[in-house]
This record gives sequence, structure tokens and C-alpha cells, in this order.
Amino acid sequence: MCVGGMQPRQFVVGSLIGILLLHFIALTAPFTFSWPGLTMFLVMVYITGCLGITLGFHRLLSHGSFKVPKVFTYLLTLFGCLAMQGGPIRWVATHRLHHKTADTPEDPHSPTQGFWWAHLVWNLTVTLNWLLRKILSILHPICVEIRSLDFWTVISFS
Repeated sequence: MCVGGMQPRQFVVGSLIGILLLHFIALTAPFTFSWPGLTMFLVMVYITGCLGITLGFHRLLSHGSFKVPKVFTYLLTLFGCLAMQGGPIRWVATHRLHHKTADTPEDPHSPTQGFWWAHLVWNLTVTLNWLLRKILSILHPICVEIRSLDFWTVISFS
């Protein structure tokens, strides 16, 4: 799959299987409904989406909008990882690249590529060489080593 001027993309099989499995399990909800289960679901949506992605990955890590003690940075990052949108390095680099190249062929999740691409499919694919170069150029000052760009990103900080 090619998007704009970028290299061909490959599906990240682990993420794709995880998303499909999660939705398959969700299909059992009507048969196993309980109020505590619904409450836990709503709490986890808030923790992963609002606190993890919106507050943690987006406002804190991507834009540096505010400062908190390290323990809260780690906690919000953990919550963001639970949202299954990839690791923090990939998410932040992709988001910064999105702001830098909005609605151009280099935008990693441009709405000009269609609704499904902009909201879902881009996150299940990776352009190996192109994305690696962009991530390293954006995060070079803080990132010493990137061992994997997949779901389980291992990093070392200086």
C-alpha cells in the first residue's frame, strides 16, 4: 500500500490481531453483561483515552503543554500504552510529523486519504525506512537507541 510520496507500508500483524481479538471479545458483552463490567469498561475508556492518549501522549509528551513530576509522566504514559495505539515514541513522532506536514502526501494520517485511513488503518501499518528516519530526526536529542518500532518499543534514555 502506498500513500502519497511515501514508501510502501506493511500491516503490523501484532496490532491487527490485538484489535481484532479485542473486538471479538467485545461481541460477548451482551451475553455476559453486568453493571460492574460496564462500570469497569467506562473507567478504562476514560483512563486510556482521556488520561493516557489525550492528556499523556498528546498534551504532555507531544506538545509539552505542562509539567508534572516524573511519576505522573510514567503513569500517564502507561495509561496511553494501554490504549493500544502503539508506543509513546512512535505516537509522539507520528503526531509531530502530522502537525509538520498536515494534509500533504507526507502526513502519516491525512484525511485526504479517506476516513478509514485517517482514523484507523494508518495506526495498523508502518513504513519501515521512511518512518524510522523521521522518528530519529524528530526525537534525536532525547533518544539514544531505538530497538523496535513495533508495539513493544524498547528505548534507552541518556
